[in-house]
Amino acid sequence: MKFLLLPNEPLIDLNLGGLILESTNRAELGGYFYDYFRNRDDRIVGVRCWLDDDALGEKSIFKSFCNDKRVSIHEEKHCVDVLFDSIHVSSLERNELKLDSAQDFGGMEVVQSGQTLGILFTL
Repeated sequence: MKFLLLPNEPLIDLNLGGLILESTNRAELGGYFYDYFRNRDDRIVGVRCWLDDDALGEKSIFKSFCNDKRVSIHEEKHCVDVLFDSIHVSSLERNELKLDSAQDFGGMEVVQSGQTLGILFTL
């Protein structure tokens, strides 16, 4: 399943088609693997991206999401929490989401749609 996350926009299900995306080097993920956040129904509702030490530099894709409440940057832990829907933000804050140590090393890519940068997830 493919999904596109754009800053301050609802998650886009790419399995439905209709959107043209291009790979880009305008921004970088800077990470090496991610784990899944699961809700009480065991559905994946987000990911924790584990980053390289210098991954939050000028070209970090996560800088594009600095005003998006679904994305929480934890520089001291070298990780970024990304939720697919804002309804799960309060659940994460209350520690109600389970972090599933998947250590998935693929399935994320920085893409652009027009001039807008986003993150493509393949789960």
